Amino acid sequence: MSQQSSEVSFGSDSFLDVMANMVGILIILVTIAVMHASKSRGSSVPPSQPEDLTGLSQQSQSLEQQMQALSGESRRIAQSAADRQSECDRLAVQLAGRRQQVDARRQTLEMRLREKEDLKLSLASTRSALAEIEGEVVRKQASSKATMTIQCYPTPISHSVSGQEIHFRLCGGRIVYVPMEELMAEFGREAKTRVELLQDRPVVNGAIGPEGDFRMRYTLERETLPGGRFKVEATFHFLPVEEDLGETLQTALAPGSEFQEILTKSHARQTTVTLWTYPDSFPMYRAIKKELYGRGFSVAGRPLELGQPIGASTSGTRSAAQ
Repeated sequence: MSQQSSEVSFGSDSFLDVMANMVGILIILVTIAVMHASKSRGSSVPPSQPEDLTGLSQQSQSLEQQMQALSGESRRIAQSAADRQSECDRLAVQLAGRRQQVDARRQTLEMRLREKEDLKLSLASTRSALAEIEGEVVRKQASSKATMTIQCYPTPISHSVSGQEIHFRLCGGRIVYVPMEELMAEFGREAKTRVELLQDRPVVNGAIGPEGDFRMRYTLERETLPGGRFKVEATFHFLPVEEDLGETLQTALAPGSEFQEILTKSHARQTTVTLWTYPDSFPMYRAIKKELYGRGFSVAGRPLELGQPIGASTSGTRSAAQ
């Protein structure tokens, strides 16, 4: 009985040892399975996240370097544009200066061309006068009984003009009224303001008009006198607004012409007519003077050189009439 019990006891203990070992093995297997499962879940997370962050950082740095390079290139382009603009401005100034030089040369050329034309007209007038003289000589030689006509003019004793004076320009075979008195009157209305400017500067230039067919340019110069006083020297030039102004001799002497209308408005005995005459119009001057004498006007002749404008000044002389 006791032997049986001991066998039974021995068998139970072995069974329990086997079960315990099996449980331990199962626990170990479960643990290994859990560990494998954990590693499997861990391997499912992308291991390249740190590498991706590093790549993005490198891309960011590359983009920043590109932006800096572009910024430098933009500054370089802006500086180049500024340099080009400065060069354009300099060239524009040079171009303006060249244009002024070209305009000045053009004006000089035009003036010389006008002088050339005036010389041609003067030569033609001289040849015409010479032909008339030669024809007259031939006629006198052909007829010894030719009647001699003596034209009588006032005694050529000149006197300074003191009354009303009207002015005409004889140029290119044409006569035109010069509104000298009207322009001087307009200048007189602003003369005080202009003279006051001489307190701060030595010279003042200005222009009046146009009035009719002429405009006036003037120059005021300050001359300092002892005691802090100063006097003003004024120079005036009367310039036509265009060339070929006025009427021909035939038109001027015809009734209803502008020349005749101006004379009609003037009192002959109280008015002196000043004729500013260029070399190409001396024959016309003689015919106009004859007409004026016939109407009772005093006549003052003012010869001018080709290209010389009609002028006056405070230090000049008054017209001398005959």
